[in-house]
Amino acid sequence: MNKHAYEPSVEIKERTSRPVFIEVPYKVETGEAERIAVDWTARGGGSGTSLESHLQTQRSAVKMLHERILVLVKYITDVISGQAQKDHATLRALSALIASLPATENKAFRDEFSTEYADVQLTAVLSSLTKSTNILNDLVDKHLVLTSGREDRGMGRRRGMMGGRGLPGDWDRHH
Repeated sequence: MNKHAYEPSVEIKERTSRPVFIEVPYKVETGEAERIAVDWTARGGGSGTSLESHLQTQRSAVKMLHERILVLVKYITDVISGQAQKDHATLRALSALIASLPATENKAFRDEFSTEYADVQLTAVLSSLTKSTNILNDLVDKHLVLTSGREDRGMGRRRGMMGGRGLPGDWDRHH
């Protein structure tokens, strides 16, 4: 799907001006947190199955990685204490693996991690707010359906900001 962005501008020709829209280049940048949230929402969101499945897969992968790291830590501990024999090929592979990992003390890494973490937290809050708003909207719709019969019987409904009588929010006590 090809999308375009336009910027309003004023074109001046022969001493007259007219409003025009000029196409401008744009680029959409998203992080992993936004992609997950958008994908989850696009697939129906509320059912929870796709998000739960994705998170369960991630959890299993992290758990397996953790178990493998524990095996490597035990091997290194045993080699240092003399309880295991040194395998130079394994030690070289482990050294290369550690060298390829990003340094967590690196300021750029910390900044990016903090940004991603904040994005995930914001996405969670927005998701919670959206869910709460939908629940509240359903509740208001149900309330309106239930109280619509009262209006037909002459009982009236809230009118204006003061609810027709009494203080704001007191209108439901009078019906």
